[in-house]
Amino acid sequence: GGGCCVGFCYYYRCCCFGGRTAAEIRVKEGLPLDAFVFCNFNGLYKIEPEAFEAWVRIMQRVPNSVLWLVNENNESNTNILRQAEARNLSRSRVILAERADFAPHIARVRAADMFLDCLTYNAHTTAVDSLWGGLPVITAPGHNMNMRLAAGALASFGPASET
Repeated sequence: GGGCCVGFCYYYRCCCFGGRTAAEIRVKEGLPLDAFVFCNFNGLYKIEPEAFEAWVRIMQRVPNSVLWLVNENNESNTNILRQAEARNLSRSRVILAERADFAPHIARVRAADMFLDCLTYNAHTTAVDSLWGGLPVITAPGHNMNMRLAAGALASFGPASET
């Protein structure tokens, strides 16, 4: 079926947190302390309109939420912010993260609350990195391999991780 696959990873064995709390990471990254933080760390070019539309609908149901994305370049950043506004989502609810090296990136993902996956080109390494950092991932597996990779990563964590 085309149902939604939700996987929660409770495996927190990342050794690179550096002792910072999620709140300290949120302050450093410019994230609100009291908001629910949805994120996607794929390149912005992978975010198709259908996925972005679904994310906005989710965020509209979670009023005190933000979407944390990767800061790509001026044109991509402007476009994603324009698309948010076109869907009545304030630009202030989209926060752009600077690129980071592996260890600091894995450490910072725990400042988010939920990773939202793309549809056409699922997160691959990005999903695994997020899971490794202890972040739950939600994905909707499709009909071909590149639409099922995140679901495969979730399934590798064992029974019921993809329910």
